Amino acid sequence: MSLNVVTLLYLVASVCFIQALKGLSNPKTARTGNTFGMAGMAIAILTTIALIVKQAAGL
Repeated sequence: MSLNVVTLLYLVASVCFIQALKGLSNPKTARTGNTFGMAGMAIAILTTIALIVKQAAGL
C-alpha cells in the first residue's frame, strides 16, 4: 500500500469523523452521525492494520 493511498484513506476517515460530530449535534441526525463515525473508525483501523501487516511482511 503506497503512502499516497494511506494518506488518502486517513483523510477520508478524518472527514467522516468531522461529519460524525456535525451529525451528533442534533437528535434528528444522530443516527447518520453515528454511522459516519463508525465508518471513519473502520477505515482508520483497517488502514492501520494494513500498514502493520505490510511492515511485518517486509521484515
